[in-house]
Amino acid sequence: DVVVSRALAPLSRLLLLAYPFLDLGAEGLFLKGKAAFEELTEAEKSWKMAVETISSESDPDGVILRLGDVQHVPRHAK
Repeated sequence: DVVVSRALAPLSRLLLLAYPFLDLGAEGLFLKGKAAFEELTEAEKSWKMAVETISSESDPDGVILRLGDVQHVPRHAK
């Protein structure tokens, strides 16, 4: 199973929305713009995940974030 989004929300919010599916083993394919790496850095404060970045063929500033093994880690947990 795959969860796909384009221009929906910042990655941290997107992960909250998609987590019910990602937690069951779905993979995330999230099309992100030039702020993708900043969003990823912010999301990694609360989430652990396997990340693959794929260059966008339609947007030179964009990437596709392919996420798997997504786990929510509360900010107070270390």
